[in-house]
Amino acid sequence: MGISPASLHKQGKKEEQEPTLLSLLTFSPIQNPLIGMTLLQRQVFFQYLLRFLHDQRVENLKRTEALSGKLLGPVALAGLALSKMGSYAQGQEEDEKQSRTKEEKKKPKKEKKKKPGKKKPLALHKVKISKKKKKQQEILPPAGKARPQRLILSKRPKPSMLYLTFFGKGYRQVMDIQQKLAIVIDDYARGDKKKEEKIVKEFESELKGKEYKADDLMAVLLIVIEDQIFSAQEPSVGSTKPSGTGVKIKKAVPQEIRKVAKQSANIRLASVREMLRYYFERHPEEYSHALAIALGMTSDQGGDIALLQEKLSYELASIGSFALAQKILLAIKKKKKMDEKKCLLELGYKYDKGKKLLIIGKRTCSKPLKAKEIVKLLLSRLRGKDDDD
Repeated sequence: MGISPASLHKQGKKEEQEPTLLSLLTFSPIQNPLIGMTLLQRQVFFQYLLRFLHDQRVENLKRTEALSGKLLGPVALAGLALSKMGSYAQGQEEDEKQSRTKEEKKKPKKEKKKKPGKKKPLALHKVKISKKKKKQQEILPPAGKARPQRLILSKRPKPSMLYLTFFGKGYRQVMDIQQKLAIVIDDYARGDKKKEEKIVKEFESELKGKEYKADDLMAVLLIVIEDQIFSAQEPSVGSTKPSGTGVKIKKAVPQEIRKVAKQSANIRLASVREMLRYYFERHPEEYSHALAIALGMTSDQGGDIALLQEKLSYELASIGSFALAQKILLAIKKKKKMDEKKCLLELGYKYDKGKKLLIIGKRTCSKPLKAKEIVKLLLSRLRGKDDDD
């Protein structure tokens, strides 16, 4: 039977709270809290994102060391990668429970000391001072100075207070967003510190160029990573001639997309993973079959959930989500025998009526340069004349 449309829809709803297997393959929307932040908060946001990735690397190394000497099957290998999803959140809950129990144990002791009268206020005053000193030690030091090794290498550095200091009451939301972003970055970087730092830097630069007004953080991150993956294979825009005249580009764009463009308030390019998500939302019954073909199975084997999950786990552990998404895209196009025009209609665009936003796939149907030319053409027609052809 494969993966049903109902189960696919349920997965989409759950992604607001925690990542799912579908989001690892395609796109999981994330709201953008950076819009309302101060400059300092934005700087700290990206610093903490790098720290989040560092903590994940440390935990992954510990897991690998603990399992060394044991034979790991495909599912176990993928389990190491996928277990990151809830580990940090679970650790936070445990830390908070422990701190609550400690506070409860301390309370009766304080009440007993209150009976004598004069000496107790002095003792309480001393405790308050020591707590302030501890808080000051845990706040990040100024730029240029190395952070205390205790904060970096501890199992869980109890960031609740640090996040609360910089982000206020909404710190939990910030932590949740960073966790989801870190999973995607780690899937690409595979524990490579330099890759992580480069992507976070590019991610921050891209958002800064948009004045942090991106409609979705995950959409920006996915296109930034995808550009990085294909940067060595694709020529830069400045070194390449245009794909053709405006007339040729115009003919390549279906009339339906041109009409939608005139209703739009904005147009942007999107990654393959994002466009696949929109496609499967419209055709959820095709998910398991396309995935089976991408994994080297026949489309009929998509109904064998156990075999499908085992092969999927192996591919995620070996090549990662971005490479697997490319295989799924090719499987869909091959099965449906899509030419460029048909691909643009079925896989190449998404229109958000609520936001009046037209999204065009950068590498879904055309070459990146041609996709940019299409966007330029559509942007020029946002407030232009009606299409006659």
